Amino acid sequence: MERILYFLNPGAGSGIPRELESAIEQQSKREGHSYRIHKLSGDQDPERIKEMLDEYDPSIAVAAGGDGTINLIARSIMDQEITLGIIPLGSSNGLAYQLNIPNDPMEALGNIATGKSRKIDVLVVNQEQLCLHMSDLGMNARVIRRYEDENVRGFYGYARQYFREFGMRSKFRYTLETSDETIASKAVMIVLANGSYYGTGASISPEGKPDDGWFEVVAIQAYPFWFLFYMLISLFIRQIGKRRFSRIIRCREVQISVNPPQEMQVDGEPLGPQRNISCRVIPESITIITGQ
Repeated sequence: MERILYFLNPGAGSGIPRELESAIEQQSKREGHSYRIHKLSGDQDPERIKEMLDEYDPSIAVAAGGDGTINLIARSIMDQEITLGIIPLGSSNGLAYQLNIPNDPMEALGNIATGKSRKIDVLVVNQEQLCLHMSDLGMNARVIRRYEDENVRGFYGYARQYFREFGMRSKFRYTLETSDETIASKAVMIVLANGSYYGTGASISPEGKPDDGWFEVVAIQAYPFWFLFYMLISLFIRQIGKRRFSRIIRCREVQISVNPPQEMQVDGEPLGPQRNISCRVIPESITIITGQ
């Protein structure tokens, strides 16, 4: 019998659907699962999550929230024989999109019972931050930081912040070192990609996979203003890696320095301005229930 511990984040996206808890109860009875529900509250979450895991000893831990919530639960179950389930409740839900997990919470709940288990890689950023999906510096991280600072949520909130970037295109210098090469240039955004898609469906690294033992560094380089619209279109037709205004480097470890320091985010959580960034991949580090 599966023992499932559900972690629900009331602060994710538009909140917890009213019917989710009763649906969890009904599915658990139907499938013969034992379950508990814990609602996340804030600063004490990591300690309380560890206590709950030790006390209940689940075979599956389900994160119901956005990418930040999923990251939080994943950090707590690393190096344990616990499978991660996902019910996407955030505004972007990038990892869920990447793994073909239904965006509808009720369908995602059903996927906990019917989906397939799959091991994926994780990235370690600056020796301590765990990244399951996407991290970036520059433009997108500024958007996420402003989004977190304001009260407008959902797709409109993100769109509002992206439109504010149209007139900025703030360039910065970067130096990138891998085991094979050193690159120095300018960019408006650098992505550490453990996959190919953002939650919007935009393809930032067309060949990226979350389980191949590699990650991609994508440098979106300086471009003329008119090219912004062309670049946005190319994101959605999986062609950005072929455009001369971007560069993709496939690696297992990288050191990056930027000047001036740039806003950074890891799985949707702002870290503040960073000047030096390290990243390495740990292959097949966590087991996740993915979509069909």
